[in-house]
Amino acid sequence: MGASRMRPASDKQLERPPRRPPNGGWGWVVVLGVAVSYMTNMALFSVFGLLFGGQLEAWGLETTGIAVISSTMNTIQNFSGLLVGPMVKRLGGKAVSLLGGALISSGMMLSYFATDPWQIFITWGFLVGLGLGLLVPSTFLNINSYFTTRRSQAVGIALAGTGLGQILMPHLVRLLLEQYGFHSAVLIMGAIALHSLPGCLLYRKPVLVRDPGDPEEPNETQPLNPATPAASALPVKAETKAESKVEHLLDPTKASPEEERRCERRGVLGAMHKLADSLGLDLLVNLRFMNLAVGTGLIYTTQTSFSMIFPFFLMESVGLSAAATATCMSAQSVGDLASRLLLPSLMSGALCDSACRRGRKGGQGGHHSGLAARTVMLVGALGSAGSRSVMATMTGFTELLALSAVVGLFRGATVLNQNLVVAEHVPASKLPAAIGMAMVVKGACVLGLGSALGVVRDKTGSFPVFIHALTLLAMFTGLTWMLESLFCAPKRPANAASRAPR
Repeated sequence: MGASRMRPASDKQLERPPRRPPNGGWGWVVVLGVAVSYMTNMALFSVFGLLFGGQLEAWGLETTGIAVISSTMNTIQNFSGLLVGPMVKRLGGKAVSLLGGALISSGMMLSYFATDPWQIFITWGFLVGLGLGLLVPSTFLNINSYFTTRRSQAVGIALAGTGLGQILMPHLVRLLLEQYGFHSAVLIMGAIALHSLPGCLLYRKPVLVRDPGDPEEPNETQPLNPATPAASALPVKAETKAESKVEHLLDPTKASPEEERRCERRGVLGAMHKLADSLGLDLLVNLRFMNLAVGTGLIYTTQTSFSMIFPFFLMESVGLSAAATATCMSAQSVGDLASRLLLPSLMSGALCDSACRRGRKGGQGGHHSGLAARTVMLVGALGSAGSRSVMATMTGFTELLALSAVVGLFRGATVLNQNLVVAEHVPASKLPAAIGMAMVVKGACVLGLGSALGVVRDKTGSFPVFIHALTLLAMFTGLTWMLESLFCAPKRPANAASRAPR
C-alpha cells in the first residue's frame, strides 16, 4: 500500500490540462461587492470640491491650497502602489482591501473634528489617499483570481459602480450640505464609505475547475480523507508546473518554488534581493513594461487634468451657467458609465481575455498573442483627446452636451483597461507587483506633468491651449506604443506551431 501511494504519476496524468478559475459562479458575487465598494469610495474623489471647497474657503484657503490637498491625495494613492505587491503576497487581497476601506472611512469620519485646513490635509490627503491606493488594486486582484475568459466583463461591471457613484454622489452631497452642514455631511459620507467592508468580505478563494471535456481521475471531484484506507491506496497526483502557477495566482500568499529557493538565501544580499523582488523593482529595467506604464501614466494624467478644469472651462471660457455646466458633467458621467458596461461585450474584450489566457498558459504575459486591451485603451485615449480638442472650439450648449457624452464614452475605455493592460503583459506571479509599480509611475507622471500643465494654463490664460496640450500628450503615447508594436514585438518561435496542442 505504501508503494502504491509513492508511485509517480503517469505521463498521461502529467499532460492533463491544468485546473483554471471558474469564470463565474461566486465570482459574480465578488464583482457585485467590488462595485458597491467603488460606488461608495472611488466616487468620493469626484465630489471633493463640492464637499470640502466651501469649508476650506471659509477657513481662508485659496484655490491653490485646495488643489494641493487634492493633488496630495492623488499622489499618495498612486505611490502606495509600492506597498500593494508585498502586502497582497503576505496578507492576501481580501485583507488589503478591507484595510483600504477602513482607512477611507476613518479619514472621512475624522474630518468631522477638523477645525483647520492642515487637518483636512491629513484626513483626506493622507488617510483617504492611502486607503484608495490599497483598495483599488487589491480588489482588481480579487476579481482577477476568478476570471480568465470573462475578466474584462467582470472589471467593467465593477467599474460601473464608480460611474454610478459619480452620477449620484454630487446630488447626495448637495442635499447633505443643505440639510446638515459640512461637519455632519462628512460624517455621513464616512458612514456610507463603510459599505466597502461588507463588499470586500464577499471575496473568498475560488475553487479551481476543469473543462467538461477534460479527462478526470477516479473520484477526483470527491474530497478524500487522508486517514481512510481508500484515500491512502490512491496514487498521489503530481502537480504540474502550470497548475502551480494558477494556484499561486489565486493565493499570492503561497510562495512559488522559485520564491522558496530565493528565501533560502541568507545575509544582507539575500534580504535586499527578496525586497527588490517583492516590490517588483526588476520591472524598472523591462523596457516593454516601462513603455506601457509610462504611457498609461500619461493617459491617466490627461484624464485627471481635464476633469479638474472641465467645469471651469465651461463656466469661464464658454460662459455656461452653473446648471448647464452640471448638465454637461452629468452627460459625461452617463457616457462613462455606458462605456464601462457595454464596451467589454461590444468591442474586443474577448480578444483581450483570450490573449491573456494563451499567454499565461505559456508562462508569459499576453503580449505574445495580441495587444487587444492596449489597443482599446489607446483608441479611448486618442478618441477622448480628439473630442476634447473639438470641444475647445465649440460654444453652443447642444454641441458641448453631445461632445461631453462622447468624451465620457472614450474615457470609460481608458479607465476600464488601466489594469487589464498590465495583466495582459506580465506573468501571473508578477501581477501584484506590476500593478503597484504602474501606480507609482502614474503618480510620478502626475507630479512631474501636473505642475508643467498648470504653468501652461497660467502663462497663456487659455483653457483651449491647455486642452490642446493634453491632446499632444495622448498623441505622444500613441506614437510610442505603435512604434513598439511595429519594431519591438517578440517573435514567435518557428517550432511553436508544432508544440501547440491539437
